[in-house]
Amino acid sequence: MWWFEQNPFEKEVDDRWGKRYKMKRYPSMDNGVNLNDTAFKPGGPPWITKLHCIIPFHRIEVQQAFFTVAGRLGLDHGELIADIFATNGAIEYGRVIVPGLWKQSILDRLRVMNINSKTLAYPGADIVGSALTRDLRATQR
Repeated sequence: MWWFEQNPFEKEVDDRWGKRYKMKRYPSMDNGVNLNDTAFKPGGPPWITKLHCIIPFHRIEVQQAFFTVAGRLGLDHGELIADIFATNGAIEYGRVIVPGLWKQSILDRLRVMNINSKTLAYPGADIVGSALTRDLRATQR
């Protein structure tokens, strides 16, 4: 799972559509691009963008998540994300990998603490996440 600020990502992607990727803009699409113009074509540009799930899916809504899609099959999304942010070194981004062995333990601890999708609206959820990380690391030693 990757994390990054959406607005700088969207701005850089928008700047690249015409300049780097040479994709046609459509006034009828609010000056947007049609990804189908080049999507998955072997010689197409190596673009990346975000894609929101239009089908209601509770877990994605709660996480305020989205997918990334790339212009060709086989492109490394991590490399493309890094390239997007290479233009501005001040923008932080990263990748979170939750080891499979931790997942059930995390869910159990969250359940005991009464933390679920409804209670995560609490503004201190980041503090809870930090505490869980410290506790799990301590148990892994």
